[in-house]
Amino acid sequence: MANDDQSPADKKVDERPFFDEKLEAFKHVLGRAQKISYTMHGTRTDTMGSWASGILFRICVQGDSIKNILRYNDYLDHFSIAVVVRSIIEAALMLFYVSETGLSEEQRKLRRDVLFLSDCHTRLRMFKALGDNDEAEKGRTIADELKERISSNPEFAKLQKDERTKIMRGLSAYVGGVRGVIRTAGLSTEWYDSIYVPLSSFTHSTTYSFMDMTERKIATGRSDYAHYSAGMSLFYVEEIISLVVQRMENFVLPLPPD
Repeated sequence: MANDDQSPADKKVDERPFFDEKLEAFKHVLGRAQKISYTMHGTRTDTMGSWASGILFRICVQGDSIKNILRYNDYLDHFSIAVVVRSIIEAALMLFYVSETGLSEEQRKLRRDVLFLSDCHTRLRMFKALGDNDEAEKGRTIADELKERISSNPEFAKLQKDERTKIMRGLSAYVGGVRGVIRTAGLSTEWYDSIYVPLSSFTHSTTYSFMDMTERKIATGRSDYAHYSAGMSLFYVEEIISLVVQRMENFVLPLPPD
């Protein structure tokens, strides 16, 4: 299929050096994150700090999964790499959210309770779908208690009406929205949009993830395009894990040397 807006891989550029460079950068920053996670193990902290530590552990495990995909697969599975990278980016955003400093006690309580309510609604929908009415009723009781706490928090009244409605319906886990998290993490919403759309296409198997597969010689196993796609995913995840490392270093300094 002719396309004037071709990626470098479509123009028959050897993408293996690019891929190798991004892989080494990813391995280095992942190792740094794993040191922090190991150092944090068993550290006493509050609920939000405990969540941040748990999310960091998850990011490290998923990073190892990327390495395993590359180690045990003769085929360069850029599809799965993109899916895991998207998951890591979403986990990193939640880590930034729960580890943000400089919040008042009421702001921290509101964030915590909104997360509890979002989790409660998720479980409530699951139990309703399974026909488990007893658990669903328990979930409704807990949700009502959380809604009462949230509505009495003075920080909640400062939010826009639309956001308050979404929170009470369990449709939003983030006070201020995910784009607010992106900005406070030092990222731009443009950066987020530019990577989230293509990575999401691999998660949901939309057209970007499979069109032109014949032209790009995907079935050959280790095509230039597969190296290009996987290299870009590794570039994205190295950027986000680097920011995670910067954030979490504040919890565990001093760290052992590289």
